[in-house]
Amino acid sequence: MTQSFRRKFTFLLIALGLALTSAANAVPILANGQATINLVEGGNINGSTPMGVAYHSGFNQYYASRGGSSSYSGYVWNASGTLLQNQTPLGVDARGWNYNPNTNQMELVSYNATGGGASFGLFNMHLDGSGLLTGANTQILGAMPGLNGNQTMPAYDATRDQFYSRNTNGTVNIVERNDGSLFGSIALDLASAGNPGLQGQFIGYDPLFDVLVTLDVTNTRALVHDLSGAFLGASQLSGFNPTQANFNAGYANGQIFVYDSQISGWRGFDIFGDAVAAPEPGTLALMGLLLPAFAGRRRARSIAADA
Repeated sequence: MTQSFRRKFTFLLIALGLALTSAANAVPILANGQATINLVEGGNINGSTPMGVAYHSGFNQYYASRGGSSSYSGYVWNASGTLLQNQTPLGVDARGWNYNPNTNQMELVSYNATGGGASFGLFNMHLDGSGLLTGANTQILGAMPGLNGNQTMPAYDATRDQFYSRNTNGTVNIVERNDGSLFGSIALDLASAGNPGLQGQFIGYDPLFDVLVTLDVTNTRALVHDLSGAFLGASQLSGFNPTQANFNAGYANGQIFVYDSQISGWRGFDIFGDAVAAPEPGTLALMGLLLPAFAGRRRARSIAADA
């Protein structure tokens, strides 16, 4: 069973369980993250600092880039981590990559989106019919003043149509996508996690479990907080060598990706299990009616961990 399908299946179970029972579903955080795929840049690396990662569910492809200049490179990989494209120049000084299912667009928050201007803000990165970058883009927002700094790599919450943005501490800004304004903030409880150092500028959002993900560089762990800021748990990551205290991380398709200079690429880790709360009999009956139809819509997807 592929990772993408497992997450869809788990989401269905949780949705049904919440609809028909009052039992709360605990977030199943793995004590040890499971290695998934590596997104390796390949030859002709252009640029200084690796940024975030996004996943386009329609094309079943991953996107990431270097940041520091609009002349640097953007990359596209297939679901198994095979490099499909090195687009140089990318055309935007990249920070935060996100797929927006509401618009079916691959969107990118640039450097200095807080200040804004013709070359900064939120961009739609144009794709061709195969999901490859064309090198063209359209500016969606000329400024996002609500972001937590001009270097931040925001994560997008499609249901609420807002971004989560952090700098180097535990404060997360909530930013409206429609105008880039500040909606509110979340204070992450880092004391309960041991007050570790966090990877600067990075934050991930998992839509399945409705939680925030950060990277503890002190102990090489993925930390999970709910949207109130409460600490839910941590997943130990192994097999990589963090090389910078900022950027170099992303969250996409249920995986945290951390850049490792040993492989010149991002290593992926699954930090959530597939367990959900046991449904009541009424839930099971409804599942029996819905699951055959759901199974018929399954798309074949694969990652290295499924091999």
